Amino acid sequence: MLERCAHTTNSAISTRNVSNAESARIATKPATGTDTAAAIEATDTLREISANIPDDIPWIIRVDGHTDVRPIFTNQFPSNWELSTGRAIAVTRFLQARGIPPERLAAAGFGEFQPLDSREDEIAFRRNRRIELKLTE
Repeated sequence: MLERCAHTTNSAISTRNVSNAESARIATKPATGTDTAAAIEATDTLREISANIPDDIPWIIRVDGHTDVRPIFTNQFPSNWELSTGRAIAVTRFLQARGIPPERLAAAGFGEFQPLDSREDEIAFRRNRRIELKLTE
């Protein structure tokens, strides 16, 4: 279903098949934070894809938030669970504001427990701080 791969100066959107789900990963350069142009482009792609899904197929876009392994403890984010979930909720709200129906969205936080890179250096930390979008039933 997800066939488009887009690259911008500060981010990349890639797709991969995960079991029975399609996954889109938006990765941004850590120094720049969220790349709004890439997020808008991804949202436009998701709207285009969703318009082509038959009405009889139940689907959602699951927004998965992830963190690196370094612990956090603030009033707003007492742990990486809250931080990753907060990131996922922020992206979910962004998608809704850009026209994705809220009944087709779900936010999930995975904390530091699903790393892409198991090393403990700055490069690994940057890779592991991410949002993944999964188009699934």
